[in-house]
Formats: sequence, structure tokens, C-alpha cells
Amino acid sequence: DDLRERIDPDTAYDGLFVLGGSAQLLAIDGGPAGAAEVLATVQENVDGGLVRRLARIRFTGGASELVWQSEPVDDGAYRAAVAVSGDTLFVGIDREVAALDLASGDTRWRAELRDDVTTGCADCFAVVGGRLVVRTTDAYLTGFGPSSAEQQWSRRLRSPAASVSVAGDRLLVVDAPEVAGDPVAAVVVDPATGRDVQATAPSCPPDDRRPSEQRLSVGDEVHAVPDSDDVVAAFGFGDGCVARWSPDDGTVRWASSVGGVSSVEDESVVIDGTTMAFASTGGTAAAVDLATGAVQVLELPPDAAAVPRLVADGTLLGDTVSTRGSRRGGVAGWDPATGELRWTAAVPGDAEPVEPDRYASTVALFDGSPRSVLAPTSDGASIVVFDGGARTYSVTPVAVGSGRLGTELRRDLLAPNETGIPSLAVVGVDGDRLVVAIDSLVEVIPTVGAGEAIAFPPTR
Repeated sequence: DDLRERIDPDTAYDGLFVLGGSAQLLAIDGGPAGAAEVLATVQENVDGGLVRRLARIRFTGGASELVWQSEPVDDGAYRAAVAVSGDTLFVGIDREVAALDLASGDTRWRAELRDDVTTGCADCFAVVGGRLVVRTTDAYLTGFGPSSAEQQWSRRLRSPAASVSVAGDRLLVVDAPEVAGDPVAAVVVDPATGRDVQATAPSCPPDDRRPSEQRLSVGDEVHAVPDSDDVVAAFGFGDGCVARWSPDDGTVRWASSVGGVSSVEDESVVIDGTTMAFASTGGTAAAVDLATGAVQVLELPPDAAAVPRLVADGTLLGDTVSTRGSRRGGVAGWDPATGELRWTAAVPGDAEPVEPDRYASTVALFDGSPRSVLAPTSDGASIVVFDGGARTYSVTPVAVGSGRLGTELRRDLLAPNETGIPSLAVVGVDGDRLVVAIDSLVEVIPTVGAGEAIAFPPTR
């Protein structure tokens, strides 16, 4: 009721709600200049019953609009897996995959899957080489063409934990070996046929600290090296290993041990043109020179854990959280070539960072527990802090070379409920804008300058 009272009565969106956490950014070529495109699951009351649909939402200029709604989806549908290829939007919900016309939302074809689409991995539902490749929870991998619901191929993965990664136009699978005891390999799979093309099993040799090789494990992820056909992966236990290789012929460019950093947090991996950085489950972090394989363990602030987030103007930036006493959030900058800690800064309100979550879980904004997001911008970076108690958000620019914080700009939070605890889901970054979901609204927040947030559905 509170939200309905705030919805602009002159719009067509009265009674339309976005399911919190269902929104995700769409990468669309050739759209309106400066537009941010979002696909979300929406719900409205139709003839006394609740109906859910997928909706393409556009933020452009100072306004938001509903581009289209799909046909009704299952009443229990929540977040769809999505992939864009040309003029086709592929969506996967539970055990069904469909191809929609990107411009109109009309359904071109539907197909039933063996099991539910695997969630929590970005590349388990992806377009590779013009074909849709889907991993399901029963560990099958299936390929579809763009114009037909007929399966082009399907293969059973040997391990339920096998990972699927997309690097450019290459599909890579890290699965259990065919022969027990053989090394685990990253296998290039032809997206047209589902057949193996090339297998590579990178490793780091034993040394004084470790008596055995460090090898890939089933489920490790592979990442593309920017401006290259190569790929890179971080793996291992105890002490880690990072390796770069050519997926076309299996040539390993380098393999480097990472002393003191293991059990890589896949969601923390940051890769830019020259540097790969990541955090471990133990709170340590490392930076790797992608050209040479030189590894630097990052110097941490006293009594703090750190997670790298982005590289800007030659500085690696990341979130920090105190490990003694009250939990306090901060940001830090490192020299990625040496691992030296250049600076630290306290986040306004000591807000703790929102951890990236592949499952799109929402975070409760409890009174007295603000949460922060470190967002890249064209000027470097900004800290966006959400305060559920005050019902505000603030944007503070960060000088990446020195850590000096600029002027904090605070705005009212466009939360639909005036009482209760708001929930937050980070959708992603689009240029100099942070896209979030606050309860049943999707909002675009400028991270540079003094602009106002834009919401969908529009609010007064």
C-alpha cells in the first residue's frame, strides 16, 4: 500500500512490483546512447490473481521505462538466467529455456531441460560461438542453436562439481578425468558439437614449502586474459598456484606458486589488462602480473582482511574489514607490482562492504549497520553507502592515488516502505552508475557528480 501511494498515478505502472534480487543488467549493443538495460521479474494483480512476467526495463536520461513484458511465467518463478545474442534474448527458468525477441519480448521457441538450470555461476547459461550452452543441476551440458528448440548436443559431465567457463568464444570445462588418477584438465569444448578439442593440465612444481605439485581441481574456474586469446586460472590448497596458457594448443606461458594464499574466492577475482588479483578464504590476497606471472602477496592493514575489487590508474583498490573488535569497513590501495600498501581510508559510517553474491541474495539494511559498495568510475572510484536506519544513500569519490576522500553527497533512499528494514541487492555497475534493487524498486545511482537516483517503477 505504501508503494502504491507513492507510484506516480499518471504512469502505467501502478500495481507493478519488481521482485527484489531478480534484476540483472543486460549487455545490449546498438541501444539508445547512455541507456542502462535491466531484465527483472515483475508481479502484478490481474483479475484478483498475481501474475509474474519477465520485464525489460530501460533507464535513460532522467527517467525509467518499461520496454516490454513477456508472457506470464510460472507463479513460483523468481530470477531467470539470461544471455543475449544479436536480436535474441535467451532466458532459463527452472527446467525451461526460451528464446525471446529482444526488441518485443515475444517468445520464439521454448524447450524443456533435463533438470533446473545451474545457478550461482555466470557461465552456466551463456552464448558461445553463436550457440546457447546450458549447464543443469544434474551435471549435463546442452547446446542449442539460435533459431530452434531442438538440442544440438548434450553431454554428461563426469563430476557434479564440474565447472563451465567462457573465455571469449571458447567454452572450457574443468571436470573429473576420464581415467581415475590422471590430472584434472581444463578442456576446450566445441560449442557446435559438444566434443573435446584441447585439454590442458597446468601445475606448479614442488618446492621447499610444498612436497607435491599443485594442480587444477574439479570445479576450478578459468578466466580470459584481456586483449589476448590466452586464459588464466588460480587454484590449489595450502599454497596456491596461478597459470596462464593458450587454450588452442595447450602451451603454458607461465605457472607461479603463491605462497601464503590458497583456496581462492572465485567471486573476488579481478582481471584488467595487466593484473590479476584475488582474495583467499583466509583473508589474505595477492596480485599477479599477467605478462610475467610475478606474484605479490598484498600487504594488509593491521588487523584487517582484504578483498580486491578493481584496478584504476595503476592502483589496485579493495575493501577491508577489521578482524579485531567491532567490524569496521574501509578501503585500501596497493601497488600491484610490489604488493605494497599505498594507503587506507575509513568508509563513511564504518560501513561494511556488500560482498558480491552470485545467487543475488539481498542484504538487510539494519539500523546502525550501513553497507558499502566500492564502484569503479571514469574518474577512478566512488564509495556508495546505504543507511537503512536513516533511509539514505551517500556517494563519496576516492582519489585512487592517495586515498583521499572527496565530498560526500547524501540523498534520500527511494525505499518503497517507510517502516521496516529495507533490503538491498547489488545488480551491477553501468558506466558511472550503480544499479541496485531496494525492496521492490530497481534504482540507478550516479557515482560521479550530484545527480539524483532514478527508480523503476517511478516514484513521486
